[in-house]
Amino acid sequence: MSDIRISSYWNGLQAEKDVEKFVSDYWKHHYRSPSYREIMIGMEAKSTSSIFRAVCNLEKKGRIVHRGKILGTAYRQIVPTWVIDAIVAYADAGRVKIK
Repeated sequence: MSDIRISSYWNGLQAEKDVEKFVSDYWKHHYRSPSYREIMIGMEAKSTSSIFRAVCNLEKKGRIVHRGKILGTAYRQIVPTWVIDAIVAYADAGRVKIK
């Protein structure tokens, strides 16, 4: 693949979808957030900056969250929105006491 096609891939929607799928699959298998470097290696990217850009774009679109608070706890993880929804639903069901 030429450098031009690689560059346009990492600036496109397909890269964002692939990063979102990678993060979601990683959560399902490891029960934690992947690091930018783990995503870079798993997706065979050349740098973490392209991964960071895709993550920021996904966050702007509301598909993932990577900085903020879940139920009052601060984090700097890459979290798919389905994980947050599951945590909130679990808490709302009364299984967890929230201060």
